Amino acid sequence: MRVVHFFLGIGDPHRPDGIERWVYHVTRCQAQHGATVAVFGLENHAPAAIPGVDARTYPRLRFPFALPRSLRRDLIRWRPDVIHVHSVYTPALTSLAKWAQFRRIPYVISAHGGLSSATGLINRARKLAYRRLFQIPDMNRALFVHAVSPREPLREYGVRAPVVVAPNGFAPDEMPAEPDRELLRRRLPALHGRRVFLFLGRLSMVHKGLDLLIQAFAQARPENSALVIVGPDYQGYQATLETMIQDLGLGADVFLLGPAQGAERFHLLAGADVFVHPSRWEGSSLSVLEAAASGRPSLLTVAADMNTGLLAQHGGAIDVTPDADDIAGALRTFAIMPTDDLVRMGRNAAEVVTSRFGWDKTAAALIEGYRRYLPFHGERSTILHRAEARG
Repeated sequence: MRVVHFFLGIGDPHRPDGIERWVYHVTRCQAQHGATVAVFGLENHAPAAIPGVDARTYPRLRFPFALPRSLRRDLIRWRPDVIHVHSVYTPALTSLAKWAQFRRIPYVISAHGGLSSATGLINRARKLAYRRLFQIPDMNRALFVHAVSPREPLREYGVRAPVVVAPNGFAPDEMPAEPDRELLRRRLPALHGRRVFLFLGRLSMVHKGLDLLIQAFAQARPENSALVIVGPDYQGYQATLETMIQDLGLGADVFLLGPAQGAERFHLLAGADVFVHPSRWEGSSLSVLEAAASGRPSLLTVAADMNTGLLAQHGGAIDVTPDADDIAGALRTFAIMPTDDLVRMGRNAAEVVTSRFGWDKTAAALIEGYRRYLPFHGERSTILHRAEARG
């Protein structure tokens, strides 16, 4: 089995981007399962080293739909059995799908949560046109479409191709054996003696619901508590969040700590009492999995809770709607919850994640999907071409 993964990136697990980390961990595990794996990234930087994987990068061109000639040449020489394309609404990835169709090379598309109805509200008119002209036709010609959640809205979006569900995982070997529980308070001495709520992820304000979280914290004013937001700026939203914090008089209670990488994420999680992730939409958040694996109880929207409410169902989280009033109510509940109850919730969360989620499971499910649908690729292609010819 020869598999090429194609995306915009370098496969660096330390970058604060879920797809970067997904590509690194899953391709490494697929190679361990015996597949011959390559990562072709469209990025103006050298590729990350991925054990057992042929990793390459190619320059991004000025025209967004253009593919470097060297990339197309290398794909032909590499002779993949399947090309796995990551993300949606991305012109270069659409071009690769079209190129694969012309070459009759089967391909798979991972949406990574990018088809939520909420995402469609951003640049709505442009996305509606792109969806009709490119995204749906490309997905319906795919070998299968990969979903990270059983409730990823692929069918509602218009996907008729087979769907393989393979959730995100977490990497136990990234977790420090003895996390530094005091790192967070050494960096922010004002947290001493307070119950700490912590968000970890990029500062994508609308997507991650950070505006709702800050509004909710201002409404709740949970006694003797603080909120720490950890993550890199995204599209300039950090300045917006800083203004909100000051305008709402939260300067002594809400802190923006900046990005964290590698084991540092787990040290910071270990210093928090409650993890919060109020996303308006989500596929399968890596931060939620890592917080649960670290034994943190969570305040989540249902979208952030695997889109199924899994952690809440097993007593590891409180789920709310993406609404400031609901979030404020949950903040008040957690603020007065006995420490023993927090510990018990964290233990429940860790048991769910460590028993059900892992990159090895994700890699194996996708390899099984390739093997299941590849024998029917020629037959499906013929049916599709005949249907299109009939109009």
